[in-house]
Amino acid sequence: MTRFTKLPLTPAQQLSLLEARGLIINDRDRARRLLEVTTLFRLSPYMRPFQHLDDHEHRFKTGAKLAEIVNVYRFDSDLRQLLMAAPAAMCPAGSSP
Repeated sequence: MTRFTKLPLTPAQQLSLLEARGLIINDRDRARRLLEVTTLFRLSPYMRPFQHLDDHEHRFKTGAKLAEIVNVYRFDSDLRQLLMAAPAAMCPAGSSP
């Protein structure tokens, strides 16, 4: 079994880490609240297109903004909800597919 040695970071520490990697965060308080609810773990896959490829430090491309990452995350979430609702809309109530 693998033992993890990294200690968890608070949302404020996560924001500092993201800023140190070059991410632009316009509203730290709002961003902190976002990370408290959404979590960095959930947002991290959406960050990849905004980061340099093959960079083990996970630095962001120049001009990358947290707001852009959040927009992509929300678009994906909305699209998934629509796609999950579509089969129900196609089948009349009481019928089977």
